[in-house]
Amino acid sequence: MKITALLILLVSHALFPFSDLQAQSYGLLFQSREVVAEKRTALDLTPDGSLCYSRKISLSFDISFNPDYATYFGYIFRVINDKNQNIDLLYDQKNEQFRVIFMDAYTSVVLPLSVGELTNKWHRLQLDIDGQTGIALYHDGKLAGRASMKLSDNCLRICFGANSHAGFKSIDVPSILLKDVGVKADDKTDFFWPLDQSAGTAITDSVASKKATVLNASWIKPRHSNWQQVASLLIKGYPSTAFDPGQDRLYVVTRDSLYTLSAKTSILSSIVLSTPQSNLLLGNQSVFNPYNHALYNFYTDQKHVAAYNFETQQWDPDLPADRSLTAYWHVNKFISGSDSSLYIIGGYGYNKYKKQFSTYFLP
Repeated sequence: MKITALLILLVSHALFPFSDLQAQSYGLLFQSREVVAEKRTALDLTPDGSLCYSRKISLSFDISFNPDYATYFGYIFRVINDKNQNIDLLYDQKNEQFRVIFMDAYTSVVLPLSVGELTNKWHRLQLDIDGQTGIALYHDGKLAGRASMKLSDNCLRICFGANSHAGFKSIDVPSILLKDVGVKADDKTDFFWPLDQSAGTAITDSVASKKATVLNASWIKPRHSNWQQVASLLIKGYPSTAFDPGQDRLYVVTRDSLYTLSAKTSILSSIVLSTPQSNLLLGNQSVFNPYNHALYNFYTDQKHVAAYNFETQQWDPDLPADRSLTAYWHVNKFISGSDSSLYIIGGYGYNKYKKQFSTYFLP
């Protein structure tokens, strides 16, 4: 008889946080190179037309980097006036700094901040644009740099992340978290978007009801309270799971494959075993050893433990073929680093709760 199991993998970021930002449960996460170009996030503060000012305008926001990405290079925002002059804030990952660009040329405004400094910590950035004198960039209230420039128009379009404006299209979006976006024009007209939604693509500022739009939004707030399905697998036999807390990886052990789900990125990968197992008993257990980074599968009834070889992609020794029903459901298990042993406690089966305490010396 062929046995198949449907395994649905759910992730709650309350348990597997994508960010450890303290006391912060809202904002907008920008989808970046982990998705195709058409799925990257764009926040447009001026979808209904340019925002005009007479003398000065300020753009401010809180920013952080989503951890565990290899690439963070890209445009934070792009400001374009009606004469097609642009001011961009770019993160230069190679030199670990923010750079301000005007009309395709770097300005002298540079803010050194490493990826580590930008991960798991909010930073308040503010760009002041004066139509006559130029720009000034502030970091957490302190001046980071000034540059002189002459703008020929005082009406602006403002977009964070991906940009589809004609002549200014960009898909280089770093994986950032953004919140509390504010605009002040001529020190009197205020707009403020906290980005505290749980869903939707249209947002309204809390001061003057100005509309903004989000494309490919990934809101932070529901990630702290809602489960999300990240994958479903149709598996032959009876799977078991183990978790690697050091790398935040969930292993799904099956008869013919080993699946790995990253709790950081929700990316699921699989490896086909070089020697498929003839059987995985109902009630088999898997456990990851954080002390030697090894993966084990065990059967309490048969006192059988097998180790997975990540190089040869096979289990050693082979798993037992006994098909008897386990008497040890729901055991508690842990690995002790002090004596390199697997401890198995309790269990339930055949209408009896167990008080058994077992150990297995892994070496």
